[in-house]
Amino acid sequence: IEAPPWVDEYASALCKRVAVCREKMLSALPPQQKTMLSMQIPSQEACLKNTRTFKDKAPKPVLDDTEKRALASCLRDVPKMACGNVQTGKVPECQTIAGLIAEAQGNPPASASATP
Repeated sequence: IEAPPWVDEYASALCKRVAVCREKMLSALPPQQKTMLSMQIPSQEACLKNTRTFKDKAPKPVLDDTEKRALASCLRDVPKMACGNVQTGKVPECQTIAGLIAEAQGNPPASASATP
């Protein structure tokens, strides 16, 4: 299933940040802790694959204006996010976008109401 261009934008910004954080965190750890952390934080490739893989349907091809604004501010804030926040997605705008992606992957975001 083909991911729409906005998914690619989001995934590449997010996954680049994840990769930077992964490197930083791994380089700060003693060798015996590296293995566990390297399994917890996905590599850039794994992150991209997770974010851009859809089973049944791709997310909507075009975002509405609110979602476009959310994506823009998410992309602006991702590089500034603290490493811990990258994994938890602490930027509210990013949660909107992650929610759209999760929905298409069949993993409804926890906060979403059950609308068919």
